[in-house]
Amino acid sequence: MLIAIYIGVFVMLKYIDSKFSNSSLKVKFELYLLPLFLAYIFIYFFPIENKKIKLISIPQIENVKFKGSYLDLIKSLENYVKENKLKVLNIKHTKEQIYFKVEINMKDINKLIHEIENLNKFSNLSNVSFLRDKNSFIFDAIIDFKKYYIKNEKEKIVHKIAKTRKYKLKAIIDKYVLINNKWLKTGSEIDGYKIKLLNKNTILLDSKSKKINLKIYKNEKYTQLQY
Repeated sequence: MLIAIYIGVFVMLKYIDSKFSNSSLKVKFELYLLPLFLAYIFIYFFPIENKKIKLISIPQIENVKFKGSYLDLIKSLENYVKENKLKVLNIKHTKEQIYFKVEINMKDINKLIHEIENLNKFSNLSNVSFLRDKNSFIFDAIIDFKKYYIKNEKEKIVHKIAKTRKYKLKAIIDKYVLINNKWLKTGSEIDGYKIKLLNKNTILLDSKSKKINLKIYKNEKYTQLQY
């Protein structure tokens, strides 16, 4: 039965092909246009519905500006300082910035930085310096509010502050310096710091991540400023 159907289809196709080959050019042209005409009729009477695609609008976060109260932020910082028994040396604000200076212990610096970073979606430490003062540090920072940041509030922000070795500059003679009872030539290195001579009583220990100013005085008091 199947063989008979295949033979019948083959004969019919052969007949159509023969008729088409022997047809005039006009008939061939009309047969070419017929499928296009049928497609046009189908689309005209059965139009395809246009599906509206809703575009998700992405907020231009770079244009978002902080419109909150700087006084509230300062109050929040003051409350934190009071709760943690720190000493505020200076706190003020200008346009889009808060200047914050506080006396702090080494163990509390990480917590303070974390608190500042999470004041809101804008807070960002743009400038930080540490100055050792006896048994504590002077934490001097500029908190910037110029840009909006996408922050994960649940994620803990950890800032590692390496313990800096104490260096004492005891003498400078020509191109040689005496640091921690060891004579070194300017241009050489100590603990990854390159030694640079600034003037007759000051040198700079310079690395890729830190800079330390060392100064010597006649009364043998030594200062070490890290930034």
